[in-house]
Amino acid sequence: MSLKEEIKEAELWLDRGDQFVSQDNHEKAIECYTKSISINPRSAFAYFKRGNSFYKLKKLKEALTDYNNTVMLNPGFSFAYYKRGSVYLDGNHYERAIEDFTDSIKQNDEFAFAFYKRGLANMYIKNPTQSIKDFGECIRLSPKYYLAYLYRANKYFELKEFDNAIEDYSKVIEIEPKHERAYISRGIAYSNTKRLNEALADYSKVIALNPESVVALNYRGLIYSKQKSYEIAILDFNTLLKLKPNLPEAYNNRGICKYALKLWSDSIDDYTTAIIQNPLVASYFYNRANSYFNMKLYVEAVVDYDEAIDLDPKMIQAYYGRGNSKLNLKKYKEAIRDFSTAIAINPKYTQAYIGRGGAFMKLKLYKRAQEDFTLTLEIEPQNTDALYNRGLAYKNEGLKEKAGQDFNKYLTLTGDNNMTKKLKEWMKQNDIKYDIK
Repeated sequence: MSLKEEIKEAELWLDRGDQFVSQDNHEKAIECYTKSISINPRSAFAYFKRGNSFYKLKKLKEALTDYNNTVMLNPGFSFAYYKRGSVYLDGNHYERAIEDFTDSIKQNDEFAFAFYKRGLANMYIKNPTQSIKDFGECIRLSPKYYLAYLYRANKYFELKEFDNAIEDYSKVIEIEPKHERAYISRGIAYSNTKRLNEALADYSKVIALNPESVVALNYRGLIYSKQKSYEIAILDFNTLLKLKPNLPEAYNNRGICKYALKLWSDSIDDYTTAIIQNPLVASYFYNRANSYFNMKLYVEAVVDYDEAIDLDPKMIQAYYGRGNSKLNLKKYKEAIRDFSTAIAINPKYTQAYIGRGGAFMKLKLYKRAQEDFTLTLEIEPQNTDALYNRGLAYKNEGLKEKAGQDFNKYLTLTGDNNMTKKLKEWMKQNDIKYDIK
């Protein structure tokens, strides 16, 4: 067989392979391409086509070998670099993938998908600036390729450039009006910019497209909760839990709404279910403890605050809650220890100073109480709780003038309230002038 006849025979096998590819029969296609290569081993295109079929069958090692041969035989073959880069990308060899996509772009600087995949590779190696540039080039060359907008939006989101992210998610939606993920992501971005009504509209759109979208129902419920529309939020969490009854976070979120509505017992039921499903989340125990506290079940509250602290030793609110529970149980020294721990974690946590000052008051350690209320006022000069309680501490020590000064400031800041009449009477009895009428 002459050389000309061999080349023709090799091309016939290539054509047969292409026919099998059109039928999505890549195993047979590989056999044909292999036959072609055995006849003409210098055919870059035969290796390339066989590599594509191997790639389709997820045989990445074999595909990589064929693309290597393609590039060796035809170093100017832009698409071969792109395909080899795709193999490296799928195999998590991101640096090598970037090299190949870059070589592909050098051969063809209008190759939109090479920019897109290089953007993905840069995204995976935590190079957001370059990935944004690459997605931008892809968009310039192929303005309707929505995935480039989507991934660029995600990178903008990670960089907290929420307005840019919203713009790109909006472009995805313009191209793909039923893209649920884009609506959800844009909704989250809207939430981060305090545009809750826009976020609500996006989650509602997803639910209209897919009434069983667990993610959208959860996020919409959270938005309603932020807007204090607790009854409506509960409806979303109810629907969500019918679809997915083993979702502890949804029980917790519904419990928070019930807590806000002062349905303490019902909230406890939800927090308990969340805890049963996942007993390793500190906030679930903390939330249930708060409900127990509001029901004046202080012992039960302490047990749950204990669990929350065991799971998260830095949970400052749990120490504060446990301190208040101990205060109500008249365990004043234990309460002081908890408030002190909260202060050690955050020296500007004024609630803990007021709590500890209250415990010192119960122990009649009025100077220590004054110190805590004073520390509070150094941080928050108009804290009315600190002014009122320091006034009481001064009063209990017989320091009437100082007490009057604090009560005057308290009255000026709060105006008329239930305490006004009693304070005025005391100040009048002790010849202390007050500033408000």
